[in-house]
Amino acid sequence: MRIACLLKFVPDTDNLVYDDEGKLLWREKMELTLNPDESSALAWALALRKSGADVEIEALSMAPPKAAEAARDLLRIGVDRFFLVSDPLFAGSDTLATSRVLVRGIAMREADAGRYNLILCGTRSLDGDTSHIPAQTAALLGRPVMTGVYRLSLAEEGGQAVAETEDEDSVFTWALRLPAVAGFVPRRDLRLPFVRYADLDKDVDDRLYRLSNAELGLKQEETGLAGSRTRVARTFAKPLPSKKQTVVYGSAESAAQVLALLRERGFPAEAAQ
Repeated sequence: MRIACLLKFVPDTDNLVYDDEGKLLWREKMELTLNPDESSALAWALALRKSGADVEIEALSMAPPKAAEAARDLLRIGVDRFFLVSDPLFAGSDTLATSRVLVRGIAMREADAGRYNLILCGTRSLDGDTSHIPAQTAALLGRPVMTGVYRLSLAEEGGQAVAETEDEDSVFTWALRLPAVAGFVPRRDLRLPFVRYADLDKDVDDRLYRLSNAELGLKQEETGLAGSRTRVARTFAKPLPSKKQTVVYGSAESAAQVLALLRERGFPAEAAQ
């Protein structure tokens, strides 16, 4: 089985660097970390291999060149090949333009090495939260897609996967015809392994491939700001309301104080009682 993991490295949210003029996150100047949703997706693929399945795992990421060191660590824990896609032309790409880049990379790899049975990614990202990438990638590839996946298994009859999603009230089980795209959500029991001490300095550059638009061949109007349908009109810091803490104790006066506060906040009288 061939699996592609579309990985996104997101900025350290405590230290954002923003280009006010271009209205872009300046990713080259920020510390990057693997998005939690993608971390779960890759952890699932590695766990599948550990269970004894014959799995080839490749990773593809559109990221700044500085993501190469993080890519090396992922190669050290079991990724077979990592394709780092980076080009100044891609700066400012929205989700649609990003999906075009990823799909072109997928098409190149499938032409060289055969079709992927599964393309895994995250459902959301910490720096965007649009959930567009799985659906847009699948639409451009013409393949089925399921997002919000927290559990995935391969059907015994082959050619299908079983995906589980959930909301606040229910768990849903879906049959997913392969080849397909699956967007994961974080799971506590799906964690990436640490790099073994013996492998900390392991040379993996022979499995790290750098791609630019010179290889992908996208038109300028297909990616970057020119190929993006969305624009950032303005940015602002949302003011946080100040909070006042009131400590009450178990007395009749305290109960009356709590009741008055609930009524003040709009709770129905019967609920406040």
